Amino acid sequence: METDEAKFGTAAHQASFKFTVHEYVKTGSAQEVDRGSVLEEAYQTIVDASATSNGWQSPRFPVESGRGVGVNASNRNAYTLRTLPPKISCATRIPRELKKWGAEVTEDEVFCLEDLDDFISTDLQYIFSKKSFVNQSSAVTQTSVQPRPNKRARTYSPSPEPQPEPEQKKRKLKYGSLVSVIPRPHVYPSPYSSSMNHSARGLPFKKTKPEFIAPYSSTPSSSDVRVAWIVPIRGKLPWDNATSADFLEKNDAPIPSTDPSSAGQILWTQASLRKFWEFLLDLRKARSLGLLAISFHAARQPKQSNAWSSTSINPSAVGLSGLDYMKVYHDAPNTLFVRNALDLWQYLYQDESRQVKKIRMLKGSKLVLLDEVSQGIQIS
Repeated sequence: METDEAKFGTAAHQASFKFTVHEYVKTGSAQEVDRGSVLEEAYQTIVDASATSNGWQSPRFPVESGRGVGVNASNRNAYTLRTLPPKISCATRIPRELKKWGAEVTEDEVFCLEDLDDFISTDLQYIFSKKSFVNQSSAVTQTSVQPRPNKRARTYSPSPEPQPEPEQKKRKLKYGSLVSVIPRPHVYPSPYSSSMNHSARGLPFKKTKPEFIAPYSSTPSSSDVRVAWIVPIRGKLPWDNATSADFLEKNDAPIPSTDPSSAGQILWTQASLRKFWEFLLDLRKARSLGLLAISFHAARQPKQSNAWSSTSINPSAVGLSGLDYMKVYHDAPNTLFVRNALDLWQYLYQDESRQVKKIRMLKGSKLVLLDEVSQGIQIS
């Protein structure tokens, strides 16, 4: 290391001051150092640093004067770089006007994927660069994941394609008179009783809220009033939301009305209808629901033609004289008890495999309650 001190006062430099230059030379280097050029280069560096045009300025800092007043003093031997931030040149944005609807596409609006540069993804390999992290992860995996004994390996099998739903089985409906389906007599009046207590035993029907038919707004409750539930056998009752029914030609499995939210439809067979008739006769004989009277009414104008139909038949509404139905007469206070007994009745039959099946034929159905003149009271 060599130290030189020089004093410049020539007209060429227009300055006279003293400064020290430290020139570091490698030990044992044979290269000669021109001291004059070193001093000249150092001097020019100082001049450039002190010039305000290059952004170097002498810092000013507050000092306390003798009068106690703070003044700004400057140190001419210290310089700070205070340049303005650089200006970034960017392309001038060309304002675009909205085109009219249906205008043709111009070339500057078309972009081809082949002209785009390849996407440069982020390299995440540095995450796994440390061996300790990899070893720790593998150790956790080995300790946490252990094969379970006595477990069969599962092989992947593609899920089977959904099979089309089988077509609904079509059933042949019976057309013609149903007079001979039920053994005679078709009318059983109320049995005689000297007792004045005809109250029913059991539980009342509470599954659905009754829909009253004008002019009725409540169910009659007088013991002197006789009312009747009407059970459809074939046809549609002349009241909206009431359950309809139909009669099958063969003794296939009957279909009850199982949807309480809709009127639905009941499909009777000769066997199920006869069992239901026997059930009503047993109720009348037992007198557990009071003094019952039952009757079967066949349609006056039966249809003469046969037709094939599905279970989604919606027959047109006709009068009571144009449909087949049964009536269950009872005292007005026993209305809900009789309705509950009809809902709970089960029809037992054997399927193709000779197994006994149970069907509640009137489950979810909506029956109509009639007064003494066959005027509708309510649907329940």
